Amino acid sequence: HFIYTSAEVNEADESAIADRGVKVRLEKYTRATCDTHGIRWTILRPGFFLQNFTIKTLGPITVSVLKNGLSAGTKLQVVDGEDAGRMAFVVFENSEKHAGQTLSIFGESVTVLEFMAKYKQGAGRDISSSPDFLGKLILAMNAQTRKLHGFRV
Repeated sequence: HFIYTSAEVNEADESAIADRGVKVRLEKYTRATCDTHGIRWTILRPGFFLQNFTIKTLGPITVSVLKNGLSAGTKLQVVDGEDAGRMAFVVFENSEKHAGQTLSIFGESVTVLEFMAKYKQGAGRDISSSPDFLGKLILAMNAQTRKLHGFRV
């Protein structure tokens, strides 16, 4: 059983920004190749990994970029990386049931500010964030980053 872990993408948009367009093409290739060779396949599409917020150096930058780049009501579909791994295990354990499926994996949809509030409630402290000017600077300098989640900048 072949499991390909992709990302939440719009299947119809192969011309999407670099990383999303590549994932769409890889999903199509995976399906076609596995079907041609009689290999069971499942595609997993995890949401935005919660660990992206807490990586030692990049986590605070991620928080700043998202906080300053996304419209206030924009929701991220978030998932813990360990939960995504558990889902892959479930697929292997139930191979026939999940063969030929594309499964989205996420826990809930939250805005960045909702996530920050939940983090504070759970951890008892604010999540680390780089200064706003750094997030804005990265967004201003990097068109690819602006396109990732439909940033407002």
